[in-house]
Amino acid sequence: MSMYKLFIFDMDGLLTDSEPLWRKAQETIFKKLDVELTTYEFEKFMGMRTLEVVKAIHKEHSWDGPSDEEVTQMIFEEIIRLIKTEGKMLPGVIECLEEVDKLGQNIVIASSSPQIVIDAVLEKLQISHHFHDLFSAEFEVFGKPHPGIFIKVAESYGVHNDDCVVFEDSPNGVIAAKAAKMKCIAVPDKEFKTNNRIHAADLVLDSLENYSNQLLEKL
Repeated sequence: MSMYKLFIFDMDGLLTDSEPLWRKAQETIFKKLDVELTTYEFEKFMGMRTLEVVKAIHKEHSWDGPSDEEVTQMIFEEIIRLIKTEGKMLPGVIECLEEVDKLGQNIVIASSSPQIVIDAVLEKLQISHHFHDLFSAEFEVFGKPHPGIFIKVAESYGVHNDDCVVFEDSPNGVIAAKAAKMKCIAVPDKEFKTNNRIHAADLVLDSLENYSNQLLEKL
């Protein structure tokens, strides 16, 4: 039995290789608006809710026509199409989830993606049965790096924040988890491995393939 009572998994970039697909979807839609985004902008906004990203980009790059909400919906439609055609599971996901399952505690997803995208990913990967619940930051006042979604998850289960372990891949997600006073295991993409915010996590792994329940003793 684990000393921790709730295990919270991010989704994009952790369970599935969707971060490049999000970038591809955003590039496609913003190109239609004659907006060219830099690598720095993509990295800065990773882990944030799409509407917040669109609003931030709109402040820096003006366009005529669709509203921020309409642009966001266009991105959602494109990312779902890409997930269905190109989405892949990242290494170690099944093994990690099966390992955490052995602890007999609740396992949930807490993602910045909207519910329709979470559903599309889980259908593609066929891993829904591992999760007791799904939480989307689209229903929160603020998205990551604000800790709101993680706090809501803990409250929903009546669990103290320090009894929760969060698995994250992005700097914004790590900051949100630590701001919620939760333990955090980071599994960053190679471009984030030297990011100082990633190392705010309690443990940093190269891959979910490296996870075992014994590592919880190091948190």
